[in-house]
Amino acid sequence: MTREEIWAMEPGELMDKNVGLALGYKPLNPVGYIDPKGDLYIGTPPFSTEFWAAWELVEKMIEKGWAFKLAYYGGDWHVCFGRKPSFIWDAMATGPTPMLAICRAVLICHLLEEEGEHESATSSAG
Repeated sequence: MTREEIWAMEPGELMDKNVGLALGYKPLNPVGYIDPKGDLYIGTPPFSTEFWAAWELVEKMIEKGWAFKLAYYGGDWHVCFGRKPSFIWDAMATGPTPMLAICRAVLICHLLEEEGEHESATSSAG
């Protein structure tokens, strides 16, 4: 997945599946997913549409050592994740809802982890 594909993705099942897989959720066909801690979800967790599910993503990212920032301005939600201890905002994303912005930022973090990047990688698309 590319940054452009992440920015083009809208809330819904495709976004939710990609986010779950990026964080280590294992598909359990046809019933749902098991998260990295072994908790079972029936269906795909609604990360991109429900705040409680998006907040679980934030908690998982903090557990992985990422700092987090959420802000609302200019009509959009802005999410930043940065690697501790530097707190440089490595991944930034925006969206019309906090859930979509969180999901986009989580996927960008996953790309950074896969690429092994340590520099700031941001996009102003949204």
